[in-house]
This record gives sequence, structure tokens and C-alpha cells, in this order.
Amino acid sequence: MTSVLSIRRAVTLSFLVAWILVGISGYILLSSPLLAKAGLRLPMNIVIDIHVYSGFTALGISALHIALNYDALKSYLGSTFRSSGQIQRAKSRTKH
Repeated sequence: MTSVLSIRRAVTLSFLVAWILVGISGYILLSSPLLAKAGLRLPMNIVIDIHVYSGFTALGISALHIALNYDALKSYLGSTFRSSGQIQRAKSRTKH
């Protein structure tokens, strides 16, 4: 049986790998005109496909990442707002 912690680790690692692929392929796409002037021809269709598919994969994994870590995210954001006093001010406005 797979624990939730190991699923979180796998999702986080996949999220990181997908964004690294997006970054590397984006850099290659951005610098491709300079590389072409230097005489280095790259198969741009493959780089574009990698960029698009890894971007959509990262988008999907980010939704899964937020869903798996929703309680922690809610706790982090709640403590941030509580420390600044915004929640107390908002609650006091709704009581009147």
C-alpha cells in the first residue's frame, strides 16, 4: 500500500522535472535564432513538442500538487493572514 507521503514526494519530484523541462526547452527556443546564426541547427519541432507537453504536464501536476497539499497550504495562508490581523478585521466587519 502506498502512503500519502510517498505520493506527495512523487508528485513534487514530477512537478520539478516538468518545470525544468519547460525551462530548458524554453531557453533553447529563445536562443534558437542565435544558434542558427552560429551554424547549429536543432530539430525545433521536437523542442516545441517537449516544451508544450511538459508545460501541460506541469499544469496538471500543479493542480494535483495543490490538491495533495491543500491542508498545509490552508494552514500556511491562515497563519499569514492571522498574523497580519486581516482575518480579525474581516470578521469584525461581518458581525455588525
